[in-house]
Amino acid sequence: MRSSRGISRCGWFYLICGFGFGSALPSAAHHLKVLVIPLVFVMIYIMIIPTKPRDFAKVVKSPVEVLLGTFMIIIAAPVI
Repeated sequence: MRSSRGISRCGWFYLICGFGFGSALPSAAHHLKVLVIPLVFVMIYIMIIPTKPRDFAKVVKSPVEVLLGTFMIIIAAPVI
């Protein structure tokens, strides 16, 4: 079930729990930051698994969207 903002109720729960954990136990949360990069890698890898070679051919037809997405991932996301 999705809410009006696009985040499920379960997603809100985990988001609030994560911020709560980080606020209540900053020293424990600090040790978990080493897991951020490996977990992001796993998430991206899992998203790429169902991608077919013909999907990559579609990238050539829409380079603006690809460049915009790359910009958002590399520049905008870390700033936010």
